[in-house]
Amino acid sequence: SGKSPKVGLNFSVNPDWNLYTSFARTFKAPNIDDLDAVLPPFSDAVDLKPQQADHYELGARWQAAPWAKVKAAGFFIHSQDEILFNPFAFANANFTTQRQGLELGVSVGHSSHRFNYYANYTFMRAHFHKGAFTGYELPLTPEHQASAGVHVPLTQRLSTDLSARWVGHQFRLNDFNNRFPADIYGVMDWTVSYQFPRRPRPKVFFSL
Repeated sequence: SGKSPKVGLNFSVNPDWNLYTSFARTFKAPNIDDLDAVLPPFSDAVDLKPQQADHYELGARWQAAPWAKVKAAGFFIHSQDEILFNPFAFANANFTTQRQGLELGVSVGHSSHRFNYYANYTFMRAHFHKGAFTGYELPLTPEHQASAGVHVPLTQRLSTDLSARWVGHQFRLNDFNNRFPADIYGVMDWTVSYQFPRRPRPKVFFSL
């Protein structure tokens, strides 16, 4: 059993500016894949504790124009008993971890505009907070991430979307000692979709 409270406060400075803060606690009980080992030399982890994390966020939203929104937020996440695979013990185990960082976002678009754009950037430091790996970065947790996209309505029912995502420095899966940096990479997606006019108005799409 566990508790997952959430509370937030929003303050409107004026019609264009909003400041907000929030706290939330997430809870995850171990599932059968976390507890059970299928093949040797992997070990059962029946003593795993439930995972709990406290999320703190402080940010601001700015309505820069009727068609433009900007958001900036700082966050801090303290995870107690996070469930990760320990490659040295060949079993899942509980770890204390922390994440802190900054998120920036902008969206441009309006019902009267033909194009809608968005762009987001996240900076995050994630590390082990206690135990033998204190101070080491969490694997598969990039320090920098950015994404951007555009939505273009070609006709009333036909539209296309183009998006891109860039993932920066991180370490490979289960690399607790931070010895094997993963490749920096980017991904692009292109989608064309069409919504039929008659009920139930299904939508079909093609993606690359």
